[in-house]
Amino acid sequence: MVRGEKVIALAVTFLALSILVSGYWIGRSLERGFAVNSNGMFQVSQSIQESINTANVSQNDVLDQAQAANYLHVTEDRLLEVVDAIPHVRVGGQNIFSKKALSEWVEKSNFKL
Repeated sequence: MVRGEKVIALAVTFLALSILVSGYWIGRSLERGFAVNSNGMFQVSQSIQESINTANVSQNDVLDQAQAANYLHVTEDRLLEVVDAIPHVRVGGQNIFSKKALSEWVEKSNFKL
């Protein structure tokens, strides 16, 4: 086989593999609740849409450090002094708080902010 023929054979093989992988990926998406509407566009199933809406509502419960300090009526410096005692997670170098968890912590805690 000449070098050019090998390159063409390899390109055809990669093309076939990419078609197979994309077909599998689209099939899996359809199984998980995506469907094609009458316009040929993908549309999200009702159950997935409800999950998205629930996630959007719960995002209002998530506070960054400045919002959490404001919610607790303390300065950010004071919040940082006691952050290890407060329920939070660290994401990308930032402290993230939940309003619900903060409220429960304030009710249960004897901690002085």
